[in-house]
Amino acid sequence: MTHNKIRTQRSWFSLWYKRFFNLGYLLISSVLVVLFMCASYTRNEFWLQDEIGIWENVAKGSPAKFRPHYNLSREYDKKGRYVESERELLIAISLEPDSAKVYNNLGWIYGQENRFEDAVKELKIAIRLDPNYYLAYRNLQAAYESLGEFDEAETARKNADAIYHYEQGRSLAELGNLKEAIKELQISIILWPDNEAANRELIMLRTRENIMFNSKH
Repeated sequence: MTHNKIRTQRSWFSLWYKRFFNLGYLLISSVLVVLFMCASYTRNEFWLQDEIGIWENVAKGSPAKFRPHYNLSREYDKKGRYVESERELLIAISLEPDSAKVYNNLGWIYGQENRFEDAVKELKIAIRLDPNYYLAYRNLQAAYESLGEFDEAETARKNADAIYHYEQGRSLAELGNLKEAIKELQISIILWPDNEAANRELIMLRTRENIMFNSKH
């Protein structure tokens, strides 16, 4: 009798324990599913934003980093939101004052706003930081033309063309076509005689050409 009572109690306890365990497992599983769904929704909501929304969030989360502000300024620029693009570029400059591309972009923004004198100022800084910045020279040419300063615009155009031939020469040299590379560099120097990089590259290529010629004879 006593043993039957004990067995009955144990059976009842086991049944209660299993039900309680199953209920707890179900509750925990439900909570985890809800948390996972919330996390997935938040993540999907983030990636469904447009590029501006994404970089705005990144910039807010990393206010002291250059890249988010720079990328956000580019996205604002694409939408014609030049005031906001300028704001982000100025923040980017405060974080990396030696970045030529930021000054070039700022010059471009000022050009779009018809602030051509400001554009010239920023583009000259970009070129001072990177003397072979092709796009900065093209933007400088456009700014000077808008100001009616055609002699300065022509100089900027020639420099841009010189840089183009310089880059072509370097690319051909990397492919091993020294003869054509030298031709491109010669054109570059004709357009811009004082370009130190092109003159230096031409000397190096002629030296290589002479070494190759002497090795064959």
